[in-house]
Amino acid sequence: MQALTDKTFGECDPSVEYYHRTGAYLVIVQDGMVAAIEHRLGYLLPGGGIEGEETHEETLLRECLEEIGYDVRVDELITSADAWDSHPKVGPFHPIQYYYSGELLDQYAECGLDGTRLCWIPVDRIDELLGVPMQRYAVRAYLSRHTSAAALSFIDGRHHILDGPLTS
Repeated sequence: MQALTDKTFGECDPSVEYYHRTGAYLVIVQDGMVAAIEHRLGYLLPGGGIEGEETHEETLLRECLEEIGYDVRVDELITSADAWDSHPKVGPFHPIQYYYSGELLDQYAECGLDGTRLCWIPVDRIDELLGVPMQRYAVRAYLSRHTSAAALSFIDGRHHILDGPLTS
């Protein structure tokens, strides 16, 4: 199965049979913080696997109610990514993930059905806190569309102070 995504992490081993799973995830950034849930891998973006004939939006609405107890508004597609990886339960794993911008609306429960709850992590700490490289990539893609290059260079830890006067 060849996924048509914006970025691929890892390499497919053609001799291995992978479990393919398509999912949709929401990137919500407010006041320099990213909405997330706490997971054994670290923090993850809210969202998950598509079930049956669900649309991406239906998946996000269901998953956000299940995981964080919120209704959400799904805006536009930001990016997509896939990975050739290994999963502790299914073995060789090929997640194909689509990332959307969005917004929190009404809160219906203090936590998700499985006890997970909404957490906020600082944008400048996504590299150490978001547990999945594809999701770090998606947050960066969102920020690059909504943040100045100077601010992004600071977030990336590559902010350079110019030596000498600025010229136009």
